[in-house]
Amino acid sequence: MSSVSYSKLSIERVTKVLSVVLVVYGFICIALYLKFSVGMLQSTYQADYGEGFMWYLSSVLAHGHNIYHSLNQSPYVTIDYTPIGYLVPALVIKIFGSSLAAGRTVSFVCSLLCSILIYFIVRRITDRKAPAFLASVFPLSIGFYGTWSMVFRVDMLGLFFTLAGIFIVVKYLDSKKILWSVPCFLLALFTKQGFLAAPLAVMTYLFFKDRKRFYKFTGLMLVGGLLLIGFFTLIFGKYFLIQTFSEGTAPYILKNGISQFLTSLACIPVILSLVIIYIVYKFKEKKWNFLSIYFVWALIFNFILLLQVGTGLNSSLELWSVGAIIVGVLLGNWLKRLDFKRYYQTALIVLLLILPVGMGAFNYNRYVLSGPSTAYTKVESSIDNVSGPVFSEDGTLLMETGKPVLWAPADFVQGNFYKRFWDQTTLVNELSSGYFDLVILNYNVSNWWGPNIDLVSHQRLTEGMATAIVNSYHLDYSITGYWVYSPNR
Repeated sequence: MSSVSYSKLSIERVTKVLSVVLVVYGFICIALYLKFSVGMLQSTYQADYGEGFMWYLSSVLAHGHNIYHSLNQSPYVTIDYTPIGYLVPALVIKIFGSSLAAGRTVSFVCSLLCSILIYFIVRRITDRKAPAFLASVFPLSIGFYGTWSMVFRVDMLGLFFTLAGIFIVVKYLDSKKILWSVPCFLLALFTKQGFLAAPLAVMTYLFFKDRKRFYKFTGLMLVGGLLLIGFFTLIFGKYFLIQTFSEGTAPYILKNGISQFLTSLACIPVILSLVIIYIVYKFKEKKWNFLSIYFVWALIFNFILLLQVGTGLNSSLELWSVGAIIVGVLLGNWLKRLDFKRYYQTALIVLLLILPVGMGAFNYNRYVLSGPSTAYTKVESSIDNVSGPVFSEDGTLLMETGKPVLWAPADFVQGNFYKRFWDQTTLVNELSSGYFDLVILNYNVSNWWGPNIDLVSHQRLTEGMATAIVNSYHLDYSITGYWVYSPNR
């Protein structure tokens, strides 16, 4: 046996063994993710600040009511996203009943579907099962991805529509059927406005490869978008337009964006390194590579979205997903070429060894609270013992106790509506008169001023509101993240 064939046989054996080990590692990822997911589905406690308000808006739709209205009247709840993100959970609530688990189930199912789509995207490109499987579980192993994929939010639904579009693009990249991806991208955009990277990547690729298909794709996106805007305006009225394009938006802060952007990249050190290698390799080939273009656009929009006040690493889900796809493709392509030079063989073995290091060690960044909570139970009991309205920034508590949600403070105070238009007189007068039977905050309102200023209070209350609470309410008790105030009457 020649040294060349022996070397090839050796590398085949090593890569097969390492591939099997990594596949087993992938199944461990899935098992731990499923364990975390079951805990989240069983938990009745709020895991993310926005869950209660998403639950409230979806429930309003499930009962056939319009969620869009003038924000100069109660409830003061801003609609952050486009309607599909609320309509799908509303349908689930309509069928199975109103609960926190309904929205989390939508996110969970979409998370699994996203992994399946990543598998088929990589399998389509490489025709290799193991790399496709590994790519599909990479995101599940990233701590922040695991967390955000299980909360009651719009992100996983939007990502599912986006990856469905990407699968169509990859399958029909050089065909007119690439236009079939347009409905998927439009559904993603009308689930969450930030899912622009994928359609822009397709436009960029087609602009340089096939100008005729570029014009068709761009035209369909524009026409389809305008038709959907018209349709939802017809259904929800003028306040759909006002909140979607003005009042529901938030300001941008550079410092906030840079910090979170660096954190998003720190979550995927190995994946990011391999993606850079892939992009450089494709650039040296002087080819317009769609996945490289897509990653660059996803990186740009990840940074832009993270600049927005109130945005978290849920905006990085798409970036991490396309990174996983590229690593799967890179691994699949290298496994096909077992006759390459020795230093490439060594690089492949090193790659297979360090891939688990790039995973998130299953740290899902959240402790799933599923048992009894003394703090939650006490505050919930306080709400049950009053008959009047409750002013609370924990929307989940209000939904669990059947109280109306009247105020989404973080979105409202930080959002553009407050900055530009809002007349807070009515709400301040209600607080000053002791109208609410309880005021429930996640901080001490007295720290709005003084040497121990709590910046969170500035993000959620205006000075007029804080003054009214201090003057007209007294602190009943505080317990593990809750400050409960009663009126001075």
